[in-house]
Amino acid sequence: AELGKYTLVHDADADEWVLTCDGADRAFKRFPSKATALMFLPEHFGESAPASVKIQLLGGAFEVERTYPQPMDPRKSLG
Repeated sequence: AELGKYTLVHDADADEWVLTCDGADRAFKRFPSKATALMFLPEHFGESAPASVKIQLLGGAFEVERTYPQPMDPRKSLG
């Protein structure tokens, strides 16, 4: 299965974390906190819905890119 590509960013105006499928105009899902979003990712993405998620820091820089499930990570990385 091909990896879906997603990005998790903070929406300062709404004070929410927004998960968007790369290339989509609308949010895939919104979360009240980053912690809530990070708990959702491994529950939703995995063997049946593999995905790569770029995760942003509050300041705007990207913190890490995670692959779900982790064994599908195309690179040998810690992320």
